[in-house]
Amino acid sequence: MISGLLRFIFYIFLFYFIYQVIKLFQAAKKIKAKRKKPATSSSQMMVKDEVCQTYLPLDEALSLTYKGQTYYFCSEKCRQKFLTEAKSKS
Repeated sequence: MISGLLRFIFYIFLFYFIYQVIKLFQAAKKIKAKRKKPATSSSQMMVKDEVCQTYLPLDEALSLTYKGQTYYFCSEKCRQKFLTEAKSKS
């Protein structure tokens, strides 16, 4: 009886260990797959918001061409603030 119970507990631990090893390999495979994905050139290029002085990816930025120069902003609020300040300076 005790021998059968110990064998049962041993098999439970063995199956749990195998399950954890399989999970570990699957997680490593996912991490490796993420590293292989090439980043697009636009997501690598960072631009500076002229109002709040933060940097953000070009593909996420809002742009505005003002007096022949292109400016980038993190939000519509920053873009409007830039326009307001530029008009007051002119």
